Amino acid sequence: MQNLPQIVNKKHKLVDGNPVPSEKMNEWGHPSSEHYVFEGSIVIRNEHTRVDEETDEKRKVLIVSYISTWSAVNPDEKTATQLKNEKAQRKAGIPKPKKRTKQDLKDECKAMGLKVGGNKAQLEARLDAHYASLPSTDDLFVDDEGEVINPAKEESE
Repeated sequence: MQNLPQIVNKKHKLVDGNPVPSEKMNEWGHPSSEHYVFEGSIVIRNEHTRVDEETDEKRKVLIVSYISTWSAVNPDEKTATQLKNEKAQRKAGIPKPKKRTKQDLKDECKAMGLKVGGNKAQLEARLDAHYASLPSTDDLFVDDEGEVINPAKEESE
């Protein structure tokens, strides 16, 4: 085979054939290991004749396509990175965070003046929505008299 100029294509596709979303790529241009697991790859080599736009000369080129296939990580399973981080935390003596019970969530809802009925997921969603609606400390500032000013609260009044 003669030595032809090459055009290289690199593609990352999901098992269903769709391209991997760009926001789920890592800094090296590969799908993030937090979201995807490598399934395999293929290399396709095709010889094509291309016409040079400047000289109208026909040239043969070799197009090499590297296609990697990825499948989504099961959200119920831990990734290798998560397991590694947990192991490092155990070695450092950092305790595992305790899971909140349904009663803990109900107590927290009651303290915030929120509805306390529903299952655990509904209670967590209700608390998350409540905390998301609260102003962040970035929005607050102190005036000349030392009073804390919340611009979001003043706009609603």
